[in-house]
Amino acid sequence: MKMRIISKRTILSSFAARWRCYFSSFEKNDYTYVLDPNASRIEQNVPDYHVKRIWMGNNTSLPERIGRFINRPLGTLHPLDIKLSSIELIRECGKLNSFEGMKHAQDLLDRMIEEKKHVHLEDGSSIIVPDRPFQMVMYGWANLCKEVSFAPQRMREVLALMIHESEYDNAIIKQNRKVSVVKKIGSHSYNDVFDGLSCEPTVGIYNTLLQGLSQAASRSIQSAIESEHVLSKMEKMNRTRGWHTKPNTRSFSLVLNAYAKTRHITAGDRAELVLRKMIQCNENERKAYYEDYEVEYNVHDLESNKRQIVTPDVIAYSTVIHAFGRSDSDKASEKALDLLNELIRSNDPSLQPDAFAFANTIHAFARKASMKKSSQARFDAAKRAEDVLWMFVDEIKKRSETTKAIEDCVVLKNQKSSQLTGSIVPFNSCLNAWAKSCVPESPHRADSLLHRMLDSELQAVAKIHPNTASFNNCMLAWSKSSSFEEQSSAPEKAEEILDLLKEKSKENDQIRIELRSYVIVMNAYAVSRRNDSVHHTRRLLLELLQEYRDEINASPFTALFKAVANTNRVDCGSKEIEPSPFGSLDESSEIASVEDDDPYSIALKTYRDLVMDVHNLGVRVDHFAFSEMLAVIQSHTDDESVERRHRIEEIFQHACRSGQVSSLVVRALQNVCPNNLMFRELLQLDETMATIESINILPKPWTSHVSREFYRVNSRGDYFQQNQIDSDRKNKTNNFRHKHSSPFNR
Repeated sequence: MKMRIISKRTILSSFAARWRCYFSSFEKNDYTYVLDPNASRIEQNVPDYHVKRIWMGNNTSLPERIGRFINRPLGTLHPLDIKLSSIELIRECGKLNSFEGMKHAQDLLDRMIEEKKHVHLEDGSSIIVPDRPFQMVMYGWANLCKEVSFAPQRMREVLALMIHESEYDNAIIKQNRKVSVVKKIGSHSYNDVFDGLSCEPTVGIYNTLLQGLSQAASRSIQSAIESEHVLSKMEKMNRTRGWHTKPNTRSFSLVLNAYAKTRHITAGDRAELVLRKMIQCNENERKAYYEDYEVEYNVHDLESNKRQIVTPDVIAYSTVIHAFGRSDSDKASEKALDLLNELIRSNDPSLQPDAFAFANTIHAFARKASMKKSSQARFDAAKRAEDVLWMFVDEIKKRSETTKAIEDCVVLKNQKSSQLTGSIVPFNSCLNAWAKSCVPESPHRADSLLHRMLDSELQAVAKIHPNTASFNNCMLAWSKSSSFEEQSSAPEKAEEILDLLKEKSKENDQIRIELRSYVIVMNAYAVSRRNDSVHHTRRLLLELLQEYRDEINASPFTALFKAVANTNRVDCGSKEIEPSPFGSLDESSEIASVEDDDPYSIALKTYRDLVMDVHNLGVRVDHFAFSEMLAVIQSHTDDESVERRHRIEEIFQHACRSGQVSSLVVRALQNVCPNNLMFRELLQLDETMATIESINILPKPWTSHVSREFYRVNSRGDYFQQNQIDSDRKNKTNNFRHKHSSPFNR
């Protein structure tokens, strides 16, 4: 006999349908509410039922529906509005995903609590605001925790209010007050609607709080530490008060996720301690399960158990490994590998490592490869990452030999997370490790690995096919090695991979050429410092403009500026060029028209085309482009030339108008300005300030489009410090200021 599995959604739909029928019975019998502020009960025979309960209609704006709900006289809210309609309104507020929406949700919750206390005080009827509205409000704040700093505090306040109201409800019940007026609604009483309901915090409520703290942990590890304290508090509340707050598997997983979102040096170690607590809790609950039911807890068929217990699975282990992978600890990668080996040795079918466990371990070594100062240490870390990758392939082969046993196992058959084949992520993570190691051997190792991935034998075993990220990571390895003298052919090698990507994209629809693919190759030429680097970057830029103009942004233009900045200065670039604002140039010029021009002229005309949007790309110039263009001016103009001063002012003015004065632009400005006086004048700094540590002191319009990571300048304090400024330089600067007024004073 087959058992029908009923999902939670089906149960909720059935519940909602039953209450819709319940509401329809009100309409048939003309039961409705009145607007009389003195009325505290439901009256009959009022025709404007739908008008009075306007918050139930979808044709009315949300603010108006909320206002009608909140402003309704005390004692006139229907109990089902508190139990059902309020949840719909709070859900609509949460969908706004904004502070204003959550303020409305909080107002709705406060209004229901006022209604409850009014009824208790006035006529002795009993109303309970259930836990669902509280949880919905907390869930809305949880979604804002990543961006809004005070959102976790709002969640704590809602939880504290919930505990207070629960104690209040219990006190009312203990008083055994007699209900003075019980108005019958059909065959149900006013109090029957709230039978079995409570706002007592449950494990679901605390898990919502943990979810918010997990989101907030990306800003600070303190939120992750607080989530661990909440875990202990849940256990204490269950033990001392008897609340249903005992942590479950999701509770532990949320705390692990919180630590994984931080980059703190202790995050991995703290996450592992939580994992060990989870394992200990599992052992204790298994013993309790056996004592209660005299049978062992079945890990092979979880649905056959009478209750679920805390179960550490491969996802929990992968999360801790991920926490180690994001940590700056020197031993993080080795500890991640220890956890991976623990999974491999485990006999528990739910702990068989999946592809992400291997990928996170490889990522830990990739991070180590990017952090080490010694080239040998970086090479060793990348090699360890590749060793883990071949462990992954060996594990695939071992499982393929026992395919029949795996198919017969219910747990492994149903657990998609434990599958290994078909995932390209570990391979791409290994390619990225070689790219990050930045050693002379890295491009050759990455190239060899990519071609092994293209081999039909490995593809048949692992069921993988390289994707765009695979080719990009290999090109990145070649690009980063372009600055090595022994890798003079690295840009050509990177372009060969790009050509291979183009060929594969024609064979496989899943592989597509990205703008990033071109930019990586352009940067390979740009950092190579070859005489023909500008020619090749310009050639690739033209190809982008012809083939992929719909996806283009400022990054390929920035690569061209970088190539010019790294190119040796030629004689024709040192001549004085008549200064003229870029915006005043009338005739349009194509990049191809400067075929015989020097690199400096190419950069100027390309920059002009970008700023004036000659190619109708709709591209916004970013701070990377402005900073690289300032580097061009530094490399190709004389220190005291009028040309340099004019170009500095003009480029900086464009950056200010675009709101792109970032730390990169400020540092580039420090390098290119001929003296401290001009630097201070452009940034409008006080005379006593020789340097700037943060762009926060600059006018807000200048920095309006700069992300937070580019606020800190970290400039050198003695960069412009001089014991005495040469008097001739003073005179030249003063004469220049009178002749060419600052663009900010025009």
